[in-house]
Amino acid sequence: MRIQLKAALFLAGLLLFTMSLFSILVLHGIKENYQNQTQGMLYQQSKAANLFLKHTYTQNQLNSPEKVLFSEVFIHQLSYMSKMRVMIYDQKEEQIADSMVTNSQIIAPDLTRVAKKGKIAYKIVGNQLIYVAPLYGIDQQIGMIQFIYSLQSYLQFYSSIEHLFIRVGFSIFFISFIISYLYSKSLTNAISKLKIMAERISKGIYLHTPLKRKDELGKLSHQIVDMGNTIAQNIDHLKDEQKKLEHALRQVKMLESKQKIFINSVTHELKTPLTVIHTYVDLMDMYQDDEELLKDARYHLKQESERLHGMVERVLQLASIEKYEFSMRAELVELDIILLEQCRRMSQKAQKYQVSIEHNIEKSLYVWVDQEIVIRIFLNLIDNAIKYNRPNGKVEVSTKQEDGKIRIFIKDTGIGIPSEQWERVFEPFYIVHEERSKETGGSGLGLSLVKEWVTQQRGTIEILESSDQGTCFLLTFPRFDLDHEHIHLTKEDRN
Repeated sequence: MRIQLKAALFLAGLLLFTMSLFSILVLHGIKENYQNQTQGMLYQQSKAANLFLKHTYTQNQLNSPEKVLFSEVFIHQLSYMSKMRVMIYDQKEEQIADSMVTNSQIIAPDLTRVAKKGKIAYKIVGNQLIYVAPLYGIDQQIGMIQFIYSLQSYLQFYSSIEHLFIRVGFSIFFISFIISYLYSKSLTNAISKLKIMAERISKGIYLHTPLKRKDELGKLSHQIVDMGNTIAQNIDHLKDEQKKLEHALRQVKMLESKQKIFINSVTHELKTPLTVIHTYVDLMDMYQDDEELLKDARYHLKQESERLHGMVERVLQLASIEKYEFSMRAELVELDIILLEQCRRMSQKAQKYQVSIEHNIEKSLYVWVDQEIVIRIFLNLIDNAIKYNRPNGKVEVSTKQEDGKIRIFIKDTGIGIPSEQWERVFEPFYIVHEERSKETGGSGLGLSLVKEWVTQQRGTIEILESSDQGTCFLLTFPRFDLDHEHIHLTKEDRN
């Protein structure tokens, strides 16, 4: 089947379906509205019959209201007022009066049984609605009244509306089919031209003229023409693709250089514990009779060797999973204890450089971090503050808590860092003082590693001030609140 015919049938069918749905809803609304009106009208008639019964009984001063039910005047007056056939039953469900003198009777025992219990019941029989309601005397039910309501006019009206919708629906279907078929002819012609253009492109003919249309098909033809031109241009510029491949090779070489940077970073980290071990070995040779020094040296040698062993294990893990970062092991850490321990650990090296370490550290500084990484951060910064200090200088380590943060200040009295280089000092391999770095063995990786580690711990680091009188580094970490009743840790915090 051609697409033109399919489109016409689809649009015509869609309109027919919409019209059918609309007609169903309208007819349902007419039926429901008529039913509600009829029920309301019959209910009012039943109420009027009860009121008329009481009025007749009171006016005629009868001994019992049941006598009214046998009165032909009463039944005919009810029929006259309601314009319907009226029938009356007693409590034994026997018919005692009928407004129409005829041999045919409409008896609905199922409805009278319901009405006998004081309820209203109705049903449709043919083109008539039988409605039965209770009749009440002074203080109790004395019978039932039955109204016969003709539905002939309603059924004729409903049928005429239904046939009207059917005629209109089929008229709309045929008219819409003819119109959509004629309109879709121009669309199918345009689609056929687009198909020819696509076939020519597949055969290597790329230059075409777009369709003279302003709708989506016209835009599509322009895009097909542009696509053909682009393909032709790509074929004419294969050399550019070759250049892209060469660029990709350069990217591979850059990745290799990053591997070398990783190796340098690991080497730099291994130097720090080895330096501490070497320092204590020299001190043990120099002061062999100093028991206190030997005891302290053995303690720190054991501690540094364990830290060195742990770092080697992490490097081996990195080599096995091909990642260039240490796995995080976050835990609750007392930062004040860590700071004091690192100050004591670096005290011997400070004496070697004729530098003193002073500290003013608050207690109970709790943070959620990787303890090993935080130790490396402080060791690197204190080590730099010692190496780039002046003889008889000092290193000050202090803390401050505010706004849910823990701030650590590491200040030295060294040679300082020019303000225009404050940001660059955190770049890998950037060295501020070349001569001093050669003397101390610096490689320019320390601060870049510190910056990365601090960021991993959700902290920040910056140079607070620096001059020829010294430099002050500021580190900030989120404070861990132990007093909070419900502490929610994200997956990122736990890793």
